[in-house]
Amino acid sequence: TEPVTINVKPLPDKSKPILFDGATGLFTISAEAVKNKLSRDEGDMLEVTISGKGNFVQLNAPAVQWPKGMEGFEPSIKDSLDKSASPLTGSRTYRYPFVSATAGAYTIPAITFSFFNPDSGNYKTITTGVLQVKVDNKKAAAANINQGKKKTTAKKNNSWLIGGGILLL
Repeated sequence: TEPVTINVKPLPDKSKPILFDGATGLFTISAEAVKNKLSRDEGDMLEVTISGKGNFVQLNAPAVQWPKGMEGFEPSIKDSLDKSASPLTGSRTYRYPFVSATAGAYTIPAITFSFFNPDSGNYKTITTGVLQVKVDNKKAAAANINQGKKKTTAKKNNSWLIGGGILLL
C-alpha cells in the first residue's frame, strides 16, 4: 500500500494549566466517600470518577490533598470503557483507601483535573466539590476483633457437634 502521512499537531503551550498531565478529550469529574461517618482507625474509600471520552489509558490519578490527621494511600483503578468507540468513552474510577486515627470532622478539598479539549482547541480545568467526613471516637478495630472471636468460638462448637454426630453414626 501507499504510505500515509499523518501530521500530529503539538498541544498549545498558551494557557496550559500547571496541573495539565496529558489528558485529551472531553471529561467530567465527581468524587464521594463510600462512608461519610466512620470510627477511628476504620478504613474508608474515596472514589474519584472521571467520565467522558478521550485518552483514558493515559490518564494519571488526580492528586488528593488529604487533611491533617487523615492518611490516604495509592488508588486502585476500575475502568468502565467502551473500547470499540474511538476515542474511548466511559469512565475511570480511582479508589483511594484512607484512614484516620483521630476523631473529628474532616474536609477533603476539591480535587482538580485538567485536560485539553480538541473540539474547542482549549484547555479546561474541572473540580469536584469538597467532601465532609466525620470520624467518631469509637475504635472500630476492637469491635471487629470481638466479632471475629465470637465467630471462631461458634465454628469450634459446631465442629465438636458435627464430630460427635459422626461418631454416633
